[in-house]
Amino acid sequence: MSETVPLRLSGLEAGLEEEKDATDADSPPRTVWGAGRLALWMVCGLALLGCAWCLNSRAHIGLAVSAAPEFIDEASAGYKYSVVVGDKVTKTYYSLQSAKHELNSFPKGASKPSRMICEVKKGVVTKSPSKIGPSRQNQAAGVKAGFNKWWWDQADIDRMVKVCEADDKNPTDTYMYRVVVGDKVTKTYYTLQSAKHELNSFPKGASKPSRMICEVKKGVVTKSPSKIGPSRENQAAGVKAGFNKWWWDQADIDRMVKICNANTMK
Repeated sequence: MSETVPLRLSGLEAGLEEEKDATDADSPPRTVWGAGRLALWMVCGLALLGCAWCLNSRAHIGLAVSAAPEFIDEASAGYKYSVVVGDKVTKTYYSLQSAKHELNSFPKGASKPSRMICEVKKGVVTKSPSKIGPSRQNQAAGVKAGFNKWWWDQADIDRMVKVCEADDKNPTDTYMYRVVVGDKVTKTYYTLQSAKHELNSFPKGASKPSRMICEVKKGVVTKSPSKIGPSRENQAAGVKAGFNKWWWDQADIDRMVKICNANTMK
């Protein structure tokens, strides 16, 4: 019986075999490496998707902001709203929301008293109360549109419009502010803050041109511009009180008051 003699590997082959054995012994199974790579790719993919979502969301937010309707300062745009209840104007507001709030203080849908919001735009009473305000809100739709108004018919509407017109000719609690610059009225405002904003557009403390806010209360121009508005703000104190006005002397004041009186803007 012949004896099997093991074959000896050459030095190079033996070295390679030993290196292979060592590598196989020290390295984790290839299946583990494959799973690790897959998990890594999944994490990276999710991260990229997350970044794309963030960028897309920002883009949508940007579009939403740019598409939002522009805010309108109703008072500066010349709107005011008189609430007519029965046969009188109870109060005049400079925001439609405030006027709606008063209407909504009545029992919902009550048929007495007749009531509505009368729109006055740039001194002119709007004949039809159906759609009012800068965005033409539908008062005629009543409670479902946020207006707790009530009128019986067109005759009732016409009667309340006349009440509104009579009150607007002789306002009981309304202020207007005319900005006089040099020898003319530049604009009429319905809030003192808006008028102050125009004065403050001039260089701070500049002595030219002469300028001031002229107060018109209950349709009458106030002779002295020193203290104006419902809270009697001190225009005479100038810049430190928030009024970038300028007048040289009493004669300069009187001249600007005359310009204010002669102006027919409302």
